[in-house]
Amino acid sequence: MIDWTDGRVRIGHARFVAELDPAGLSGSLYRAPGRASGLEVALRAALCSRLPLDGGLPLHAAGLVVDGRGVVFFGPSGAGKSTLAGVSPHPVLSDELVAVVPGRPFSLTATGFWGTLDGGRSHPGSWPLAALVELGKGRPEPRFERLGTREALVRLVGVLMVPPGPPLWEAALATLGRLVRDTPVERLAWSPVRPPWPEIRARLSGMTPSV
Repeated sequence: MIDWTDGRVRIGHARFVAELDPAGLSGSLYRAPGRASGLEVALRAALCSRLPLDGGLPLHAAGLVVDGRGVVFFGPSGAGKSTLAGVSPHPVLSDELVAVVPGRPFSLTATGFWGTLDGGRSHPGSWPLAALVELGKGRPEPRFERLGTREALVRLVGVLMVPPGPPLWEAALATLGRLVRDTPVERLAWSPVRPPWPEIRARLSGMTPSV
């Protein structure tokens, strides 16, 4: 269970309890002696709580570095984030949780948190964010479609990894509005049978985020 009380994010679990103060940059983790449970969960929650207050966003997505620029691949469970990251010829930042950090343009960076992949291909550093791409399976030939601002906002809200808390969500939504305004948001229909790397590189070559 995770909730927001008195300006703090509280995480309750059978094996541990964590309390985070994102504005005050502090936190506590309580667990039974000898137990290692909860540390990764608390660190993930701390990142996702603080990042919006610093003008960034935590996204449930895969992050890749293509030709020196960061690309976010997002979508619902089963859309192919880990599949795409797993066969990528390009450096992978994560297949689970990436951080968009403020700047002109925004940048993409690894978080250290992974999903299906084990993190062995982690690529440290911060990269100019070129695009956010919603994945959808089903087409034998890859096809891109530009998303309008409203649809892009709706889709991306669903992958924000922000804990409950009005100040956190107010900051996150303000940043999301700037992100969608400044950064191309696309939908890519694709099939694992035909990895879309040539099409991705060609599409990115024509994208220039606002600065």
